[in-house]
This record gives sequence, structure tokens and C-alpha cells, in this order.
Amino acid sequence: MESLGNGLQSPSGQSGGQLSVHRRFNAARIASLAVDLKFSTYFPENYTEGYAYPLIAYVHDHHRSEADLERWFPAISDQNFMALGVRAPFPHQLGFPGEFQWKLHRPDASLATVRDCVRAAQSEFNIHTDRVHILGEGEGAVVGLQQLILQDSSEYDLTRVRGVICSRLPKRWTEFLPPLRSSHSGRLLILEEVNDAEGQAALDALGHAGVEITVYSAHSKFSPVEMVNHWVMAGISTVIF
Repeated sequence: MESLGNGLQSPSGQSGGQLSVHRRFNAARIASLAVDLKFSTYFPENYTEGYAYPLIAYVHDHHRSEADLERWFPAISDQNFMALGVRAPFPHQLGFPGEFQWKLHRPDASLATVRDCVRAAQSEFNIHTDRVHILGEGEGAVVGLQQLILQDSSEYDLTRVRGVICSRLPKRWTEFLPPLRSSHSGRLLILEEVNDAEGQAALDALGHAGVEITVYSAHSKFSPVEMVNHWVMAGISTVIF
């Protein structure tokens, strides 16, 4: 496997670009002046360096790690995307190894970590800048929503994402949402029905502000991972250049 700068690895050294599943997940470390970034990368089965890939940045749940990217890929797609598992910047408060956490009241730290990991990947790989999505699980889903709301704000220097996918939103997730402005853009996929009043009110407010919202139904003909694939690809086909 060919090694690139900053500890990242490319699959181009493999014959025909064919990689087994376990070989396609590669721990990556990038030295940063602000924080020691850690993330994992996923390459499509037939990785082609000349193609500008859509990127799905996976943001893990509380007290988990970037390795949970393997829960979703290659099940979502083994061809259509590159994926990036982002490690939260704060270790478990009791020092448990391999467990990291987001501080949802600190979106500056969370979103800077996501930004720096995405930009590091963009500097090494051919990623389509208009086709970056966040897939957040648990508290990572709240980080994704914070990104969607704050990315138009001049207060933060963020990598823009086209859409956010939320899986298993935690209880009281609405308490960590930044104030909405009158207008927001982007797409949002919720992978479970939101039945509580506060959650539904938050989604209604996002929709009225201009966010395109899709809520996955248990009666869908697609599984959740298939839904992610179809939803992201449908959004890509509507991009206007």
C-alpha cells in the first residue's frame, strides 16, 4: 500500500485497485498545531485517483471512536464514495482507552476537528468540494446539525457540507442546537422518525428556514444504509454547476 504524506495511505499501490474490506480501513494521524487529529479512511472497491469522489465524513457517538466507520462502510456503498471517520477531540473523562467524546456545548472545538480532518483528506485525495456530507451517530448527529446551522455563520471558519445524515439522535438533542437564522441551505436526512414535540418543532423550524428534510420511514423499501446511498446520490444529481 502506497504511503502518502501526513500518514495517510492511498490504495493506488494495489493491483487493479482491488482491496479487501479490512485493507480499505486505514488509521491516519496528522500533526496539527492545534490538535493531534486522528481519523480513519475508507476507499471504494475500485478506487480511481482521477475521479473527484463525494466524501461522507462519519462523526461517532459519545465514548466511541472513528473506528465505528466500519459499521456503515462498505454497506452504504463499496463504489460511490470515499469516507472519513473523525475522532472526537476529547478523551473519555475516566481515561478509558479507545473512547472519545464530543462536548456539545463546544461546537467550536467539535466543528474545527471535523473541518481540519476533511481539509486534510481534501489535500491528499481528489474529493469533490461540493459533495461533502456528514453522517453523525448519536451525539455525533448533533455535531452534524451544529455544522449545518453554523456553516453560513461568519463566526466560524468551517468546511461547507452539502448535507447531514443523523442516526439515533440522543435525548434532549434540541438543547444543543445553535439559534437559527431566517435562511439556511442544505439537506438533512433523519434515519428515525422524530415523535417528541420539541424535536418535531426543531425540524419544522429547519424546514421553514430552507433546509430540505427527509425522514426515513420504517416502512421504506430501503434499509437505512441503502437509504443513505440513495439520498446522497439523489442530491448529487441535482447539483447545478
